[in-house]
Amino acid sequence: MKVTLNSRLVTLLGMVALVALLIPSIAGAKEKECVGDFTLTSATRWGPAVLPPGNYSFELDVINDLITIRGQNRTVMVMSRGHASDNRLESSALILVSRGRKDTVRALHLAGQKAVFLYAVPKESPEEIAQGPAFIQRVPVTVSGK
Repeated sequence: MKVTLNSRLVTLLGMVALVALLIPSIAGAKEKECVGDFTLTSATRWGPAVLPPGNYSFELDVINDLITIRGQNRTVMVMSRGHASDNRLESSALILVSRGRKDTVRALHLAGQKAVFLYAVPKESPEEIAQGPAFIQRVPVTVSGK
């Protein structure tokens, strides 16, 4: 009898310890995500995908630098090249490089996170460079949660 009571107590304490360890990681899972939305006015390249004009929402896994973009009947996942802190950010925005009719996402600025996420921009051909200078555009991003 005494052995059964002790083993049940040990099992119960083990389960309590496991729950105590899991609660912070479950709570932390919510903190690692940032969600929001934006509108593209022209076709825009983001990583391997070309997104048509329209409204989009996103979820950013801040820990793994992975963004999931949803809109226009598609879902795209893009890994950033990394991120950096920037305490000077005053607003959230997508930073696009535009040359001719081609727009490409270069960075995502998140003011609430004080972070800049960088994305690969394809190498330009000599013909594209000859089209003239590249312009930088800011597309406003609304962040609805962290």
